[in-house]
Amino acid sequence: HAFELTRASMKHKLPEVHLKYAMYLEDEGRFKEAEEEFIKADKPKESIDMYIHQQDWTSAMRVAEQYDPASVVDVQMAQARLYIERKEYTSAENMFIKAKRPELAIKMYKDARMWEEAIRVAEDYLPSKVQEIHLELAASMGGQGGGAGKGGAGVVSAESIIARYKLLEKQGEYSAAIDVCLQQMTKEVSANQDLLEKAWEDAVNMAMDHCRSRSADVVSTVAHRLIEIGRFAQAAEMYVSIDAYKEAVDVYAQANMWDKARALGSSQPQLRDYVERQYTSHLTTTGQADQLATTGNTSAALDLYARQGEWDKVHSLAQAEGPDAVAKYAFMHGKQEAQRHDCPAAATVFAKHGATPNPAHFELYKHIAHEILASGESTNQAVSDLKAMLSKLVFTMAATPEINTEALASFRGLLEVAHFTALKTVSKQEKWLDLAAKQSTALLRYVGTVPADKAFYEAGIACKEAGWLNMGFVFLNRFLDLTEAIDDVDSTNIIENSDFVNTDIPYDFVLPEKQHISEEKREEVRDWVLALSMDQQVEQSLSMRTCASCGKDTYEAALKCHHCKVQSDMCIITGYPIPTGERNIIRGVEPPVYARKEDWNRYVHRFGVDPWSGTSQAPSY
Repeated sequence: HAFELTRASMKHKLPEVHLKYAMYLEDEGRFKEAEEEFIKADKPKESIDMYIHQQDWTSAMRVAEQYDPASVVDVQMAQARLYIERKEYTSAENMFIKAKRPELAIKMYKDARMWEEAIRVAEDYLPSKVQEIHLELAASMGGQGGGAGKGGAGVVSAESIIARYKLLEKQGEYSAAIDVCLQQMTKEVSANQDLLEKAWEDAVNMAMDHCRSRSADVVSTVAHRLIEIGRFAQAAEMYVSIDAYKEAVDVYAQANMWDKARALGSSQPQLRDYVERQYTSHLTTTGQADQLATTGNTSAALDLYARQGEWDKVHSLAQAEGPDAVAKYAFMHGKQEAQRHDCPAAATVFAKHGATPNPAHFELYKHIAHEILASGESTNQAVSDLKAMLSKLVFTMAATPEINTEALASFRGLLEVAHFTALKTVSKQEKWLDLAAKQSTALLRYVGTVPADKAFYEAGIACKEAGWLNMGFVFLNRFLDLTEAIDDVDSTNIIENSDFVNTDIPYDFVLPEKQHISEEKREEVRDWVLALSMDQQVEQSLSMRTCASCGKDTYEAALKCHHCKVQSDMCIITGYPIPTGERNIIRGVEPPVYARKEDWNRYVHRFGVDPWSGTSQAPSY
């Protein structure tokens, strides 16, 4: 209706009505309709402003080009200002250039301290301004004292430094340009690592192309700068560019870039060993034993596995290396277990991997044996492993009996102790009380190797349980004498040895430092010995046998007659001398061993093996 009234009576007011309607439509967001009304009102500038306000640059430019060409520049300038606010300087530059206002692009870059860009625009569009910009840049740099943050005038921008060295480069002052790059372009000036790297690379390129005498120093400086910002690969490549391969390897190593370090080492034969040593050291330091083994550094892998306590891996890898490695690490492992006071574990190691006849190792072997044999808590497995360990050692040493003869005899004795100790346990389990008594009695030959109180107690109890009361009485009475002597170390009382003079039971030995049998059991023995001492029917002496050689009586368990000194063969089952006519030679065992047929048959019938060697055997009839 407003339009109809205006057309009918006030045509001169029609543009004003269109303008007001256009403003209404703009407020309603109906911009295309508003544009049409602005045009009808002959106000294209308002339409352009509307579109600029909405940042609808396409529409603004269309209206300007079609209805108000003079406003095209305004659209471009408005768009440029928006780009500056967003720091989209390249887009803003394009708008200024389209608007034919390059001086504004130059000012934008100068305000942003992007001197290199300002110079570029000036060179392209306003060459007359180039010298002026250079002077402004020089004044800016000089005002900062030539460096970042000096003189209290603020911080020099990275862009101004870049522009400065680019100018010097164009002027052919390459050495000065390099100095600007290295002295002023630092990580304190810019956190943009890509920008820093590019500037430093420019310095290297200038040195390589124009200042060859400075190449090495410049590369070294840049490489250190790159390392500081974590650009290790680039630093290494810098060194490679001047054939400083060792330095490149060191950078790769510092960054744990070992594939690159080793690849470089492979391409430079003079560095191959150096790189591998470094790599081995790295793997060792970081505990990567598996990787050491994988890369063929077997010796280092073995040592590291050993330090880490990965003994299964140690022994597996050592096996592949050969007998020397097996022996070395078996000893190392066994020694470690012994130092931890776990001698059974040490015996297990040597039983499985062997005990080499190295004299330097003998004391450890003896220590392990004495600890296991002296302990009242040693398991059957511990004694079995000890026997296997000593068996391997004795077998190896017996191949050259003329070497370490005395040690061989000592270890053979320890082997026999372990053997009869293990058999004694089997006999008790099988209720073979007579065999257990003989084995316990035979073990008295080794008193000193086995703690005396423990040996006499176990022999006495075994004889008592077998019904050999006279032997039990003598051994347990001896046991009581020993326990009193152990308790009273300062006593001058001499232990009575007459019962053992004509036997092979030692009586010249060092007393144990501690009791191996509990006080409760000692008290039980005192009561039993006291009661038996009053029994006139029990002969309080050791049992005797008639020597087949001289016909005289001698201690029944002695292997040598104390009269004629004839030696009898020892039964490998009981440890007793084998009576004449009852000897059985064990087949396939070297050196040969023997057994009394009756005792042999009983054992082999039950277990089917020779207890000394572990080989399959059959009874002998």
